Amino acid sequence: MANIELDGANKKIKVDSGDLTLDVPGDIILDADGANVTFKDGGTSVLDLSNSSTDAVLTVSTQDKDLIIKGDDGGSAITAATFDMSDAGTLILNHDLELGIDGPIIKFGADNEIALTHVADTGLLLQDSGGTPTLQLHDSNESIASDGSKVIITSGGTAFSLPTSDGSNGQVLATNGSGVLSFTSASGGDLSFGGDTFGENKTIGANDAYSLTLETNNAAAMVISAAGEITKPLQPCFSVTHSVSQANLTEEQQNTITFGNEIFDINGDFASNTFTAPVTGKYLLTAKLSMAQIDHDATYYSNITINTSNRNYKNAYSVRDFFEAQPEFFVFTCTCIADMDASDTAVVEFGTYGPGASQEDVYGTSADATQFMGQLIS
Repeated sequence: MANIELDGANKKIKVDSGDLTLDVPGDIILDADGANVTFKDGGTSVLDLSNSSTDAVLTVSTQDKDLIIKGDDGGSAITAATFDMSDAGTLILNHDLELGIDGPIIKFGADNEIALTHVADTGLLLQDSGGTPTLQLHDSNESIASDGSKVIITSGGTAFSLPTSDGSNGQVLATNGSGVLSFTSASGGDLSFGGDTFGENKTIGANDAYSLTLETNNAAAMVISAAGEITKPLQPCFSVTHSVSQANLTEEQQNTITFGNEIFDINGDFASNTFTAPVTGKYLLTAKLSMAQIDHDATYYSNITINTSNRNYKNAYSVRDFFEAQPEFFVFTCTCIADMDASDTAVVEFGTYGPGASQEDVYGTSADATQFMGQLIS
């Protein structure tokens, strides 16, 4: 039998061997009168019980040690443990919390209506007592929930109910305007798209008797009517005519023809007798000059030229070969598809070469006599 010694001087109870067991029919009370109750092992403090003015504190004294609660079966997990924090107190754990078994449950609420259960090797199961368990993100306007048959995602305060089954290949999600999502064919709306793999023909089209419009910068750039006609309201295009008399053009040089009347100038690219290309591309340009007082006897040839920044497009005429005498007037024309870079320019010129006089006149000012037109085509 072990000997028990009461050491009053050092305020100790000493047992020379074995365990010290306190077994009494009532409570075992350790009362330190306001000081800490400290448990030591080999003289080193391992656990402190203290009571401040606001909190009861259980402290593991040795750093990097775990506080482990074990059952009485030799160390396996206990079947139940209760921390009763009365008066809405807070249990603070300044370390990791590990639930080291499969299937533990954490319950929430005064009546435990919300439960979070570990599903072994899968994840977490959020349940309630019969309603719609909801996981909120930030606040009630953003959440993920389930009513037992479908997932409900709330975004910005709008609840979207997801379909309960998958749709067909190529279908898309559509809303009924009240938050219910369902699968529908992409071609079921006003605009359809066809051909979803490489190597197939692709189709974009309207399925009803309305036009199809492509916009850029909030303006219609291309309109396909219900009958199939295509218009390009923003495509660069101009038509101008001669409006001021040009008489006695200078012999032996190219004279720039003036065009003072704009019939139309889409995109505003024509000014000061000059067309300026807004973008790099291919432009169809055509010019028509009605000329009078051509010197038949002295002129070798006359030409009409569309002069662009990259190159000239010219039609030359041998006046003596065309006419036996001086004509009252003659119409010169020139048409080309010009390659123009952005900011390149184009003007119409007329030149007469030979020993004749400077006497050629741009004939008349009517809209059909002298014209310059152009359009971006590619």
